[in-house]
Amino acid sequence: MAKEPYDLFGEPIEQCVSGSQWTSSCTSRAFDEGSHSKRHAQYLQRIDRGVGYDRWQHISTTGPWDIPVISSYTVDEPTKLVTFSSLRADTDTRSCVHFYEDDYRFKRFVDNPAKYLPRLQRMSAVITPDCSQYADMPAYERFGNSCLNKELAAYLQRNGVRIIFNVTWSSPDSFDYAFEGLPQGCVVAISSMGVMRHSLSTYMWRQGYEQALQRLQPAKIVRYGDEMPGEDTAISVYFKNENIESMRHGS
Repeated sequence: MAKEPYDLFGEPIEQCVSGSQWTSSCTSRAFDEGSHSKRHAQYLQRIDRGVGYDRWQHISTTGPWDIPVISSYTVDEPTKLVTFSSLRADTDTRSCVHFYEDDYRFKRFVDNPAKYLPRLQRMSAVITPDCSQYADMPAYERFGNSCLNKELAAYLQRNGVRIIFNVTWSSPDSFDYAFEGLPQGCVVAISSMGVMRHSLSTYMWRQGYEQALQRLQPAKIVRYGDEMPGEDTAISVYFKNENIESMRHGS
């Protein structure tokens, strides 16, 4: 009988996800019937249990929505990226960890980030979590995941992890809260994974990208995914989606 693979934290590596099928696009998602109501119930249960209270009680917030604030930071430009789910005991600590993968692959981090602090503190940097904000999600859920990304980023930052904030948005109505609480003039990360598959996704990505440049004035952008038409390549360093590259080269 094949032995189930485990990661460096002693947890089984998930091979698949049941109940819903996720796409990579920041504005498109496919899911089976009933999955939305299930996720809504899980969302409410999470609130009822008070999950995350110990994380946010010491985090600074801003504005009428009490959005978590990310302090200004400096960090070296990464040269190598590694997904959170692929971390192993022998992973090169000079790597920069990222969460550009299906949400279920880093759910255990979202539920219990303290468990992974010792390992993440040793890495050169961490691109902060990327909880999905698809345009077809209800507004409360997109807003909640945006705040959750910032809450986790602020938690990591407060605990000595060198972060690169992952700037995300969904539709134009998200811009006011998507960029709230973020510092100007820092190195940030932006993903374009799956965006060019859909013309609407491309349009909304471009709108959000322009807002990010205008509001955050980033010193450098760590770009994950395909280069997009018209973006500022002079301040960008590009990394390909390693899963797609592996498939293209048959590895």
